[in-house]
Amino acid sequence: MSVDRPFIVLDCSHVHRLDRSVVEVLLCCLEEAIKRNGDVKLASIPSGAEAILELTGVNRLFEIFDTTAGAVHSFHQPVLEGPRRRPCMGCSPRGPQRAAQRVCGGHSCMRKVSAGLRKTR
Repeated sequence: MSVDRPFIVLDCSHVHRLDRSVVEVLLCCLEEAIKRNGDVKLASIPSGAEAILELTGVNRLFEIFDTTAGAVHSFHQPVLEGPRRRPCMGCSPRGPQRAAQRVCGGHSCMRKVSAGLRKTR
């Protein structure tokens, strides 16, 4: 990724199987985007794949939309009070976090999820 502030929408409508390797790719994409002050949003996730994201806790790291258009549109919304995000998995049980805060400033939450995935192999 060589773009400053990448804003990426991943259309997951054709995902038939979501395994550990796919989850790790999603986490790597998010980590690289955040390093560049960007974000990754997921769209059109089939129910089976969404269940895996919930089981692993990865759903809490991404904003998830029903449609690709909705996800793209969300990047163009003016931010009045700061971004509304899912709470970080390991940082704080208090409400939405900003992008840098939701990954503990050092991506430790993503590391926790990745480490948990490796342990289950």
